Amino acid sequence: MTAFVLTDNDGQIKDRDMLDLYDGYLELCLPVKMFKESDLHCNQSLISKEDIFGGHVDICRIIWRNLKVAEPFVSCYPPLLQSFFERTIRQTTLESFYKTLEENKDFGTEYFVKPVKNKVFTGYTCITPQDLDKLQCSKKTEVYVSSYVKFGAEFRAYIYKDKIVDAFRYWGDDWSAVFDRSIVEAMVLALAGTMPVFYSLDFGTSEGKTLLVEVNDGYALGNYGLAPKPYAEMTIARWKEILCLTTSNPIVVSS
Repeated sequence: MTAFVLTDNDGQIKDRDMLDLYDGYLELCLPVKMFKESDLHCNQSLISKEDIFGGHVDICRIIWRNLKVAEPFVSCYPPLLQSFFERTIRQTTLESFYKTLEENKDFGTEYFVKPVKNKVFTGYTCITPQDLDKLQCSKKTEVYVSSYVKFGAEFRAYIYKDKIVDAFRYWGDDWSAVFDRSIVEAMVLALAGTMPVFYSLDFGTSEGKTLLVEVNDGYALGNYGLAPKPYAEMTIARWKEILCLTTSNPIVVSS
């Protein structure tokens, strides 16, 4: 097995996440090769089910397409965690949401919109129909629309085999914010047995409460503080799990 790490066109490692994967792969004594996105288009033989690819969501999609592997779907708002939302979240289309904004005559209501399909665009806050005009997406694009919640700070918990590995703050003005550990543990327990081997729970503090921000699959997670080795190990485990969904020869994930 060879571990591939994404670079820029000049051959430099793409970003800090890729650097952490690179260091983690080396600690795991794996052979490492670099690749550019253009390599995936020019050299189809580069892509093999026997190897591991470190990259962003769009890179993973290219690889899965070539391997004829179905793209996994993990809801960022699992129904099992509805009691931890503390806000209204509904699934609709951009076209329908545009009409909602048009009918919001006083333009005083804020909404947070993000795509159902991972990383089609980056979620953001909307008040008027014009706030949607910058999106280069089909009107049929499915989105989640939620009522706005102001978080003082946001954190990411890394979950491996239904256990919390660690949690790190990644955003927020409130440097002293403290989350309720029991709430985060309750979220993980509620999802036990229903999630990938590796995923994240993003949660935030708001008016003294600990609320779910979103859930993310683990195959291309940003690293906000994990040491390179466990970060690489868990990413590899999720990558192998995805490939096992369609391969006739299951890949064994080492413990």
